[in-house]
Amino acid sequence: MAEQRAKFTQMKDGDAEDYSIIAASNAKDYDHLADKVIAHLKMLQNDYGGFQVDRLTHSLQTATERIEMEEMMSMSFVL
Repeated sequence: MAEQRAKFTQMKDGDAEDYSIIAASNAKDYDHLADKVIAHLKMLQNDYGGFQVDRLTHSLQTATERIEMEEMMSMSFVL
């Protein structure tokens, strides 16, 4: 039997049935999700693609910059 899949192509078009299918599918991976994410991040190590830093380092730099930018924006709203 084929795996059930949501019908929508845009998140805004999903209905309760679609999201039930997605939730059930994701529940199978909850116990191993952290390990899966770490394994995928490790695949980015030592993949330089001609750049000075590997893709893992670049991803972490980008995420850090995004967090810092959001913190600065939050502070500007407070002020």
